[in-house]
Amino acid sequence: MAVAWITSIFLLLIAATTPADLQELEVARLYFKSAQSTFTNDLLNPSSAAFRNRVDVTKKELEPIFLEAFPDSFKNMTVKVFSKGSVNTEADLTFVKALLPDHNQIRTALSKSVAKVTAFDIVLSSINVNGIYSSGISHNISFITASCLVLLSWLLSSQQ
Repeated sequence: MAVAWITSIFLLLIAATTPADLQELEVARLYFKSAQSTFTNDLLNPSSAAFRNRVDVTKKELEPIFLEAFPDSFKNMTVKVFSKGSVNTEADLTFVKALLPDHNQIRTALSKSVAKVTAFDIVLSSINVNGIYSSGISHNISFITASCLVLLSWLLSSQQ
């Protein structure tokens, strides 16, 4: 009995003192296009000054947006690649796995805050998360709504 009690206390202390850094993390891939930016070939080279500067500017502009939208789960942003097409940006957004927002929530957070981004433009229709473009329109309908539509369709077709 005493051993079980001591073991329970020990496990509780370990759980209480486990740093947040040991939380399981999950990455969401963000992609967007900056149509008004000019692509140069040095953006292909991660060791170039242009690449590093663009990374710094991108992180400075976007990390506060995700920190504000997801204060308990957002950890950081890692810019991976810039590519041609004006300037296309691919970045990894790291979140606490247990609190990972879905692609719509991430896209919406960025879309709502585009006006705060001043160093470059973001084409709203180009934003995708994990390869999923999202219009922001919900396509879910209830069973009752679907049933009513089927019934209405049947009634209208039987009138002819």
